[in-house]
Amino acid sequence: MRRALAALFTANLLLAIMVVGVYIAYGFASSQPIDQHFLGSGPMRMGRGADPMVSPWVATAIVEGAILVTFLLGLWAEWNPSQHRFFCGVFGVSWLFILLIQSLPRRIVFPEDSATRALVPGVDNFLAWYVWGSHLAYGLFGPCAD
Repeated sequence: MRRALAALFTANLLLAIMVVGVYIAYGFASSQPIDQHFLGSGPMRMGRGADPMVSPWVATAIVEGAILVTFLLGLWAEWNPSQHRFFCGVFGVSWLFILLIQSLPRRIVFPEDSATRALVPGVDNFLAWYVWGSHLAYGLFGPCAD
């Protein structure tokens, strides 16, 4: 039963990574504002005081690409998957926590804050919960060394 669950959550992780790639392609094809908001994150800086801002889809694509490459290298080199599971679990917990904090009701001080919050599509939040939840599920129940 443990192996079946591990295989299921591994397949779900790979599906979630494919969903991220398809969502990036869809965002470019339909002119969605994925440079403003993407799977629960907004534009960010890559270091303290660094310029310019990096689009949120770029950072997500880099992390998802790193997860996919290390997963495939781990299969090829027969590495112990526990480090990969740990990385995915930490990443999933951190982004789910950020989504939870962002979904809490906030007091709007400045009128432009309400306009910014209204621009986030509901599908984006739904996909974010699925993708980061899949990472956490893989981190908790993924394959372990036999």
